[in-house]
Amino acid sequence: MTSGPLQTKDVTSIAEDDDGLKTVFNEETGTNGIVEGWITPVKVLQRGPYSCVSAVVIKFKSGLGAVRIFVNDNGLHRDIAAYETKSDAEDKVTMIFLEPNYYCWLMGYAKVRFIMSPVSKQVLSD
Repeated sequence: MTSGPLQTKDVTSIAEDDDGLKTVFNEETGTNGIVEGWITPVKVLQRGPYSCVSAVVIKFKSGLGAVRIFVNDNGLHRDIAAYETKSDAEDKVTMIFLEPNYYCWLMGYAKVRFIMSPVSKQVLSD
């Protein structure tokens, strides 16, 4: 598996609209998604990797925190991207699509939502 640039989409105008987020996810992936509510971890939380495409929605103007994206490439866990959130950031919300074997760590007070395929299953990490 090789990894390319992450696919992202600005969803600032529909960040609170579950149906709007589902529509964007479906248009970009061809998959119906389930939108989870906003979560704000306090320490560290790992989500994924999953067997199907998923997405993390990051609200950049939230508490001080970080979202890091990784890929499990045949047992080699590579850091793909890092995003920082903070209270004085631009009021922007971005959907980041995570291909199978991609996963993310949420740290601090980053405010995020997840969109999952109803058939997606977490895959074990090496």
